[in-house]
Amino acid sequence: MMNLALITVDSLRADHIGCYGYGRETTPNLDEIATQSHIFTDTVAHACATRPSFPSLLTSTHGLLY
Repeated sequence: MMNLALITVDSLRADHIGCYGYGRETTPNLDEIATQSHIFTDTVAHACATRPSFPSLLTSTHGLLY
C-alpha cells in the first residue's frame, strides 16, 4: 500500500525552502515532511498562473490557453 499526498503552495519559491538547500529555517514543517518523502527537483509548470495550472496538474492534460 502506498500513501500519496500532493502539497501545493502558490507563490513559494523553491530556493527559499530548507529541503531544497535554503540556509535559513523558513519552512520547518515542510522540511520535516520532506525528510520522509520523495522530493522532485526537475518539474515544469503547465502554465504561468495558478488558475490554468491546477486543472492540468490534477488531470494530466494540457490546460486551456487564454
